[in-house]
Amino acid sequence: MWRYLYCCYFCGKPVYQITFVCDKCLIVPKVKTRKQGQIAHDYLFEYNSYGEIFVKNLKYGKFSGALDKLVSRFLPIDASIIVMPNSKNLIREQNHSYVLAQKIFPGQEIFEPFYKLSAKQSLKSKKQREGLKLILLEKIELKPSVVLIDDLITTGKTIESAWNLLGKPHAKVISLCYTPVDKQIL
Repeated sequence: MWRYLYCCYFCGKPVYQITFVCDKCLIVPKVKTRKQGQIAHDYLFEYNSYGEIFVKNLKYGKFSGALDKLVSRFLPIDASIIVMPNSKNLIREQNHSYVLAQKIFPGQEIFEPFYKLSAKQSLKSKKQREGLKLILLEKIELKPSVVLIDDLITTGKTIESAWNLLGKPHAKVISLCYTPVDKQIL
């Protein structure tokens, strides 16, 4: 007799693995591209109710097989892989941007050169987010192409600050979700 410990978040169907959505309900979206300032940004979900479910489950450890299916949409490239930091007041076991980078770029060196001095961005108003403070902890010898990775992009201030601290290299941004301010899709 099978024991079902987990159920699909959407339809309630029992699932056999540690996941939160069954194969029938798992929508594997196409990669969308937009501009984040002067940088091309590839993402899978807008941060709507569906995207929110994926991000929250990723952050709280319920994201297993689904993440593998999602990140297979991104094409790995030879680049300097740089992940965005956690907020300083947010205590988690791991940086979820780093987990995402490991899935997309297995076996490649991943850098975590930044420290975020500011509190969690989502707790601030849009005006307060302008004052984001990042510091570069280590100098990195960058490849000709750079990929900046963050699990969720709200205003994009973290990414833009990181890009500026790196000297504005030729870069691409990859994220799981993006909170749309406008609907300008490339």
